[in-house]
Amino acid sequence: MVVAETLAVIEGIGLVTKSVQQIKSVLRKKDSQPDELAAHIDNLFKAENQIASKSRNPVTEKWNKMLGKKLGDNSDPTSMQAVVSYKIQQRQADEAIAEVKNLINRRFPGAWDEILIERQDRIEKAKTAKARYREKEKEKWDKIFQIARNILILSLGLGAILIFIIMSKVK
Repeated sequence: MVVAETLAVIEGIGLVTKSVQQIKSVLRKKDSQPDELAAHIDNLFKAENQIASKSRNPVTEKWNKMLGKKLGDNSDPTSMQAVVSYKIQQRQADEAIAEVKNLINRRFPGAWDEILIERQDRIEKAKTAKARYREKEKEKWDKIFQIARNILILSLGLGAILIFIIMSKVK
């Protein structure tokens, strides 16, 4: 597995483990604050996304190739080691989320499903709001370009009329 991906996955697994431990400690407290629990659950989902995405970009590709040559690391993301490591780490994250689900449902019955539904609703609302914003921006710029085009056409027309009048007086 290449260096940057390995570091991202290790960081993701570390964040998953840390988040689960913090969630457990918050749930053990009788007077725990919902915001504190929410922050740790949010970190858990961020870590899961970090492990799942492992997006690759051309800049890190070049650095990884160079580091691989310097360090003698000839592995690639399609190697068996990379695939096994990725799958096991993904399963570890899934197990951690299942453990958190059980802990939360034990303390607040049915809350985990409600949390996931609410999270999905908020994600969808954010997506639709972003799409609406993009559409409004597109309409605004279309209108600006249309006005600019009309001003240009009007200016050219007035210029042509002015030239015609000047030419007719010159004769």
